[in-house]
Amino acid sequence: MSTPKTKGAVHSNAIGIFRETSENTFQVVAYSTSGSVELTRETIDATTKDNDGANVKIMGGQSWSMSADGVVNYVAQNQAGSDVNDVQDSLDLFDAWANKEELTLAWTTGASSASDGSDYMYKGKAFLSSYSETAGVNDVATYSCTFESSGDIAKVQITNGTDTFTLVD
Repeated sequence: MSTPKTKGAVHSNAIGIFRETSENTFQVVAYSTSGSVELTRETIDATTKDNDGANVKIMGGQSWSMSADGVVNYVAQNQAGSDVNDVQDSLDLFDAWANKEELTLAWTTGASSASDGSDYMYKGKAFLSSYSETAGVNDVATYSCTFESSGDIAKVQITNGTDTFTLVD
């Protein structure tokens, strides 16, 4: 078995945000060029006068978010101009925002074949909380979006032969 893509330094082109479109089937988020995942935990100040000035913290709530930037594409086509029916386009992101749709997202390399080994993903439910498009003069139109958590996020091992991931050609 070869080494999973997350073994050692992870090349940033290998990792991204995927949307679960049906059980165990994931598609990369709409022509993204960059992405990020952020895990946060609130702390609660529990300092009392008995602590002699030392701050004491206890754990509070937790949340997570994912964000992506990408190229605007209203018709899912690859660079050659051929239709790609299994990839989210920019209008799908708008629809998720407009419909207040709860999405299942994964942050992963998508390595699930026997040759890649079993990799991991961070997986959880989220809402698309912000979406914007920008179009400068003599530039490619781009979008930015942020997904905010709706519950926990979990580290899940990708199951070879069960979990499938689709990338843009």
